[in-house]
Amino acid sequence: MIDERWEIGSEFDWREEFVTLDGPCHEWPSPRSLFSSGRAALLSLLRQWSDAKARRTLHLPSFFCMEVAATLATVTDLAWYRDVPDQEAPDLDTLRAEPGDLVLAVNLFGRRDGSLWNEWRSRNPEILVIEDHTHDPFSPWAQESAAPYVWTSLRKTLPIPDGALLWSPQGLPLPSPASSPSHGSNDKLIGMLLKGLYLKGACISKEEYRTLQMSGEDSLAKETDSPVSPFTHAILNGLDIPRMRRRREANVREFNRALLELPQDRCAPLFTSWPEGGVPFNALLVCKDEETRDELRRYLIGEKIYTAIHWKQKGEPLHSQDPEALSLSQRILTVPVDQRYSCEDIHRLVEIMGRGLVRSVGQGAMQR
Repeated sequence: MIDERWEIGSEFDWREEFVTLDGPCHEWPSPRSLFSSGRAALLSLLRQWSDAKARRTLHLPSFFCMEVAATLATVTDLAWYRDVPDQEAPDLDTLRAEPGDLVLAVNLFGRRDGSLWNEWRSRNPEILVIEDHTHDPFSPWAQESAAPYVWTSLRKTLPIPDGALLWSPQGLPLPSPASSPSHGSNDKLIGMLLKGLYLKGACISKEEYRTLQMSGEDSLAKETDSPVSPFTHAILNGLDIPRMRRRREANVREFNRALLELPQDRCAPLFTSWPEGGVPFNALLVCKDEETRDELRRYLIGEKIYTAIHWKQKGEPLHSQDPEALSLSQRILTVPVDQRYSCEDIHRLVEIMGRGLVRSVGQGAMQR
């Protein structure tokens, strides 16, 4: 990456450095179904378990992607239980599932292990538990799961244009994708290739690959029963997953360590520890208030650092009504520190962030 095009975040670019020539680095579950997106995988599973006479109820964590929840609500009734990632564990006393209901158990940001859910599931065998391991697809919890169903949106952590994996540790029937590959997958792949060339200095504009990335994402969201693309299907066994996980975890640790050098009254890590063998989704910050979060985010965009909010609830037509989830959603910020970046990148990122926090303090004083 040439310095004048240095950036952090946004969509993945394609890099051959993450392809191994030594054979498969991971043993994938079998049987399995591969969909274009996590939304497609989960919707297909819910349709399989739907009852023509009475809709089932799906219980979701109160801190969740409300855009996805709104899509799920088209095929099932929704209920909520409290699971907020600034707390050590979900509050399963708020989970009021009944026999025949479905429950989505989520490893939020990769900071959970499965012990609490394993115990709860053993006490409630008449309730169908679906585990979501999108934020850490290869954690010990995911790999050793004994849940009825497990799914993960692989494209959220791996540099692939599309892809979600669904399997059943209990050997239950799996839905299959019903249509042809998504047109969005092709747009996303071309966007990844062009972005990789752009970062190396090629005569390509950001607008060219960003347009493809955004149109591809829009198509993936709409095509809710598509199979994984041929490219992703072919490349999965060639990805050096252990190497990517080692770098991602090291980057999160280094980010959290470097963050200690900045004033802690403006923002702090959401968590600094995670289960052994697990890897956090990214660096997660909790800011003092919504104004601080939004001002910092705007500043970082100007410095070509593209953070995300996982997930907005304020202003969404659907949300969990949980005040703790709403409060956190207004202060949280996801900082991408994944396998694309070096230790030098992490220190540069934190240095820039420090300037942004000082700037926000000064502006706040002037406004007062």
